[in-house]
Amino acid sequence: MGLKEVFDDYEAYETAVAEDLRVQRRRANISLKEMSERIGLHANTIAKCERHEFGLGLDILFGYAKVLGRPLASFFNRLESRVKPEGNPVAELTGEEMILYSQMLQSLFTMFAEKGIKLSGESSFDATRLVATAIIEQRQELS
Repeated sequence: MGLKEVFDDYEAYETAVAEDLRVQRRRANISLKEMSERIGLHANTIAKCERHEFGLGLDILFGYAKVLGRPLASFFNRLESRVKPEGNPVAELTGEEMILYSQMLQSLFTMFAEKGIKLSGESSFDATRLVATAIIEQRQELS
């Protein structure tokens, strides 16, 4: 018995992740061929992953995160926020704001790492919520 049989919503979740990979690659103006070269997989494999015809492994998600310059968790957080928007400020971010959010988090965590500061899982989560909330507040001030 596999995940698909145990969890009814797994198939929809994996499909949404696959679609998000394609959307984010296109937003970054990266072709299938270029993505495949940078990840080290055949272009047909990348295309099948994005169409959810091929299972997504952590290696593929990690490659996309590295090439796109995004935190690996951003692929999951966006999808979870669609399911539970009431408790996750990331759910309120637009596509452009999501890119800014990812860039800010990378900068923040890079700075922590350079200073030798290690955050607990809870502190990391609080930092991500803080960044998302700040972006939302900025948008509200501008409108």
